[in-house]
Amino acid sequence: MENKFLSISRKFILFLTGLAFIAVLIGAFVALAKFSNSPDETIKITKIDSNDYFTKKEEKQEIKQNIQTTNDDKTVVQKEQSELDKIIEEATEITVKNLNICETKILDSEMLVNYYNTTQIKDIFKNNFSKNIISLSDEDKAIEFFKLLKEDSNNIVKNYQYFKDNSLRCGSYIDWLYNEYLEQLKSEKDRINSEIFASNFEKAEALTLLSFVGIAFGVFVFLTIILVLFKIEINTRKEEDKK
Repeated sequence: MENKFLSISRKFILFLTGLAFIAVLIGAFVALAKFSNSPDETIKITKIDSNDYFTKKEEKQEIKQNIQTTNDDKTVVQKEQSELDKIIEEATEITVKNLNICETKILDSEMLVNYYNTTQIKDIFKNNFSKNIISLSDEDKAIEFFKLLKEDSNNIVKNYQYFKDNSLRCGSYIDWLYNEYLEQLKSEKDRINSEIFASNFEKAEALTLLSFVGIAFGVFVFLTIILVLFKIEINTRKEEDKK
């Protein structure tokens, strides 16, 4: 009877040992997966299609000198690198040229209309546009925007009839392009913050899970020792029965 009880107890402990071992494996795997889950902190800007501006029926505003700045705690770099200054100069020159050509076409004037001032537009680009973009991301994204503007400003002249038909100033397209770019930056920043929060939460969960894994491993070791003792006891009884 005693031997039968020992046999049943041994099988039960063997079952518990197996469960503890499985819990250790699963817990360690899940904890590792949670620890390896890192947020993607790369800001990705999708290509802005100028057709969206010329096809959507929405209120559009002319470019203004006093553009509202974004409220952000990040410190703006006070001294931009020469690469940013250079691309702002190039973008300003091409953009102002295209804006004035667009206004000239709208008025059907034979002489070029100088409606937009290079100094004023450059000041807006440097002290508003670039700083707002940098406050949300970095200088590289500001450079990227002005490269986009430089390449895309030809659409202003190509679509002058759209501005004429809708009684819009050509500068409204620049504001739209800038706002679209800024909205994507804000959206990406929100995504990154959300992923960082989720990643930190999962790492905290992983630490809690590891404590349970440690307990499960301790139980596994303890039960394994008991099984060894059971084995010794059974072998001892067999030896005594032979005598």
